[in-house]
Amino acid sequence: MEAATLYVLNEEGLSSEVLFSICSKLEQIESLQLIGCDLHADGLTSSIVNFFLITRVHFVCSRSNSIDNAKKEKSKLHRKSAKLV
Repeated sequence: MEAATLYVLNEEGLSSEVLFSICSKLEQIESLQLIGCDLHADGLTSSIVNFFLITRVHFVCSRSNSIDNAKKEKSKLHRKSAKLV
């Protein structure tokens, strides 16, 4: 799952459609195994994949926002120092 997630993020970047793209990529994986007993395997696997994707994309977005904020701060400092000269 991690490899598929990273592949999609590297190919498409961060967008509003990234979760759908990752889900499409995961559907193509044949080695994705069900977790749990026969009665609960579908629901449990779905819940785990859902939790993984939401958590993973949350941290990707947080990192992206952190990088963007650092760039904005750096740009602000450069503009401020240019005004002082």
